[in-house]
Amino acid sequence: MGLWFYLASWTGGDPDRMDRLFRDSGLMRGKWDKVHFANGAKYGEVCLSRTLLQVNDYYSPPAKESESDDSAFAWAHSDGEPAVKSNLTAADTTDVRAVEDAKRLASKVVVKGFSSDYQTIVSVATLTEFRETLLKYPDRLGLDEDDVQQEIETIRYFAEFVDPAEDITAVEADPDDDHLLEAAVAGNVDYIVSGDQHLLDLGSFRSIDIVDPRMFYEHLEAA
Repeated sequence: MGLWFYLASWTGGDPDRMDRLFRDSGLMRGKWDKVHFANGAKYGEVCLSRTLLQVNDYYSPPAKESESDDSAFAWAHSDGEPAVKSNLTAADTTDVRAVEDAKRLASKVVVKGFSSDYQTIVSVATLTEFRETLLKYPDRLGLDEDDVQQEIETIRYFAEFVDPAEDITAVEADPDDDHLLEAAVAGNVDYIVSGDQHLLDLGSFRSIDIVDPRMFYEHLEAA
């Protein structure tokens, strides 16, 4: 659910408009127009092409104001089929909606980072763990390996990498989470944003607040 997926959805998959909006956003870096692949393709061209190959959901305004859909906007597949089939059980529908709500919230947080509302800090270890986590749940997240790689490339484009110099042991229940703390300390961050309960249980670490995505998003909106 990277920035380019939003641009594709809102522009109806028009690559020229996507490129223009991205350039006007002030987020573009020199890498966008540089040849980045052996076949001579530029980084930006490939990002747009990969996005358009994967996106088939485009914004469609609600037909009637009286419709009771709780969402702020309606989504439909390009072939006109509903995004959620009607033969789902009530429990399945609730689960799908919960997952989609979580994905939308996470996307809002990430896009604010792309918009320079905050700086994303990553290390090789944290980005690797993020990739492995996405690959664990292809059905729930709706991401195949190509989708996951697109997400990783998007983060690599915008994030600042740090090389932690300190080994930290603080999360006994899940030592892999220590990599996040190491990157946070190395990056001198103010917040660690995670849905991992082991990290959230810490509350804070060396004056770094550990919050879930919703709390962090509300903080950004209030700032």
